[in-house]
Amino acid sequence: MGWNRPRKSERPRQRRGQAFRFSGESTTEPLVHIAALAASRSCLPFAFFLKSAQSPATRGFSGQKQLLRERLFGIFTTREETGLRRHGFAALAAQLTEKFIQQYKGDDLIVPAPAPHAIYTNDDADLKAARQLANKYRVPLVIHLSETKTENDDALRTRGMTPTRLLDSLGILDGPTIAAHGVWLDDADMKILKAHGTGVAHCPSSNMKLASGVAPVLKLLSLGIPTGLGTDGPAGSNNDFNLMEEMNLAANLQKVTSNDPTALNAEQAIAMATILGARVAGLDKETGSLESGKRADLITLRLDRPHAVPLYNVYSQIVYALKGSDVEDVVVNGRPLVRDGRSLTLDSNLVIAKAKEYGARVAASLR
Repeated sequence: MGWNRPRKSERPRQRRGQAFRFSGESTTEPLVHIAALAASRSCLPFAFFLKSAQSPATRGFSGQKQLLRERLFGIFTTREETGLRRHGFAALAAQLTEKFIQQYKGDDLIVPAPAPHAIYTNDDADLKAARQLANKYRVPLVIHLSETKTENDDALRTRGMTPTRLLDSLGILDGPTIAAHGVWLDDADMKILKAHGTGVAHCPSSNMKLASGVAPVLKLLSLGIPTGLGTDGPAGSNNDFNLMEEMNLAANLQKVTSNDPTALNAEQAIAMATILGARVAGLDKETGSLESGKRADLITLRLDRPHAVPLYNVYSQIVYALKGSDVEDVVVNGRPLVRDGRSLTLDSNLVIAKAKEYGARVAASLR
């Protein structure tokens, strides 16, 4: 969910706050299609967060429900910082974000959200402006929180408090908030999140790949803090959008760290991928479970492949045996998007060809 992290050795290098561009063409639109295709086969309801959603290609990911966030970066190198601040970069970012929210506010399939990246890439004024904007339009705010030990240690050293307590002191948690990661939250931090109704997006693959640590999911759930699952996207911090894999890793990580094979059972992991994830995003009144009055959002899964036989417990089968490739059908708001494992809204061959093309261009730009 961004490049500006203390641990970033595996991510492509770029100027902070910018998307890769080649010959004046942004990679955004093809990446939207690639993300949508990957998500459609791995049952990922909130698949991909974009810095901008101006392209028609982003509209509903060809039918998928999504929460799009406008990423805000406020810290650059000293020379960049001086020049951009002088030319009103922060004000421009706020204007673009507000325009972005206005464009998609009330959309059937898109929930817009301002997303100041983190306390170490945005100053206090930018964080407060993002909160004010979110509250003005009654949309959530998305932010990285206590992802790494370095982030926590730096905050304690420079600000005298943890990232959570800093956000609380600034009023940033005063409204619907989605905190990504939460790996290094302490007990006092979790009490603050509970008091504010803040939700947490747990990203086990990313936290493992970047050696960030293991989030205290069991404590979060025991306190009633809404905790869902995220993939953290393909930008070097995970490499796929496979929510089936995230369920498996989330469950197993809590077992190995607690030395308890019954910790975070399969039913809890599935809840994190469905109703709890919807609750984190503020969408649990309309999706996240099959109930009368909610949207017809559902998938079907194959149970006839060797790794899916025999079947004893459906929850355990989904979390510990099935794969993203076992998703057979996807229906969003009553509209079929995938049937018999094939996308009905995207040309798979074209999307894969574009993915290879852009992969080659990114690789060439790094030489």
